[in-house]
Amino acid sequence: MDPEVTERGYKTKSDVLKRVKQSLREAVKRNVSAAARKLIRDDLVPAFQGQLEIHAFDVYAFNGGPIFGANAISFEVPNQRTLRQQVDATKWAIEDVKHRDNEAEISVVVSRPTPENAALYEQSQEVFQKIGAVVQHDTDLEAWSESMAIRIRAHLPEYLRKDDHPV
Repeated sequence: MDPEVTERGYKTKSDVLKRVKQSLREAVKRNVSAAARKLIRDDLVPAFQGQLEIHAFDVYAFNGGPIFGANAISFEVPNQRTLRQQVDATKWAIEDVKHRDNEAEISVVVSRPTPENAALYEQSQEVFQKIGAVVQHDTDLEAWSESMAIRIRAHLPEYLRKDDHPV
C-alpha cells in the first residue's frame, strides 16, 4: 500500500498512528476473535510500569497487564524541535520500561525521513534498537501487525481464540 498523500505534503504522527491502528485491527480480525479487538487501546492511559514512572504509549494492548506498546513518529514533519522532543520522550519511556521489564514488547513505528531529518532518523533508529525496541516502518506493517495479533491471542483464554490459528 502506498503512503497517503496529504494536502500538507507530509505525514504527521497522527497519519502514522492511523495506519498502525488500521493494520492492527485487520490483523486481529484475521487472527483473533472479535472480542479481542477491545484489548487494543489508544487512550494514552499510562499502562506500562517503568522503573521510575508509569508510561503511556500511542497504541497498546492490555489484558490484565500490558501485552505490547507502540509509539508512532513521523520523520517527515518540518518542525525538528518537536520531532526531537517526540524522539527523546519515546527513548525515555522505552528505557524506563525496559529497566523494569527487559522482556516488555515495545515498538516504534516510523515514517521515512525527509532529507533534513535523515540524520536524526538514523540515530534514533539505532538507539531504539539498542535499548530493545522494535523499529517498524509505517509502509510495511503487515508482518509486525500479525505478530502483535499473535501476542494478543496468546494472552487470551481458549474460548476467545480462533480455532484455525494455533498459538
